[in-house]
Amino acid sequence: MIDECGKLTLPQRVFWDVDKAVAKLYEELNIKSVPIDPFAIAKALNIKVQPYSEFSEEILQKLVKISQDGFGFFDIEENRYVILYDDVNNCKARQRFTIMHEIGHIVLGHKVDSPLAEVLANAFASYALAPSPIIHMLVFDSYLDFMSIFNISNEGAYYTFIRYKQWTHQIEQRALFDFEIKLMERFNCKK
Repeated sequence: MIDECGKLTLPQRVFWDVDKAVAKLYEELNIKSVPIDPFAIAKALNIKVQPYSEFSEEILQKLVKISQDGFGFFDIEENRYVILYDDVNNCKARQRFTIMHEIGHIVLGHKVDSPLAEVLANAFASYALAPSPIIHMLVFDSYLDFMSIFNISNEGAYYTFIRYKQWTHQIEQRALFDFEIKLMERFNCKK
């Protein structure tokens, strides 16, 4: 759906499906601690991750023109996915988000680039790096603790905090989903 401002809006259940996909991935890969390591996830999924800095200056400039963050593709010769990311111009937290975003495209089965695919991959990366049920079970002294514990950027922390607040409002009106309970148990964050 497109709202009156031209922004893509989706029913909440679509985002719950994304959250469920993250929880399923963490169960399959036995991930149970923070901060989440996108590089380890990529390795476990046999995804090649390569920084822009490994390329010549000429190719680096071309890569930055394609994407200032990074991008992924399926390499037919290697028979696996490849994620290229900008480690020259972006901080570590942004690199981690980019890699998780590209993993999101792969896990969610996106075949073509679209505004919908981008929204869902962003939702995947945000939830994957800092799942709302895990945030809920941890105690934070400051905003900096939040950024440090999950190893996310200031901007990422801001959007994750907004998502978390929406989630806390939702669970006031509904029971926790089974995948959320299992995620909390997996990370040993029982209240």
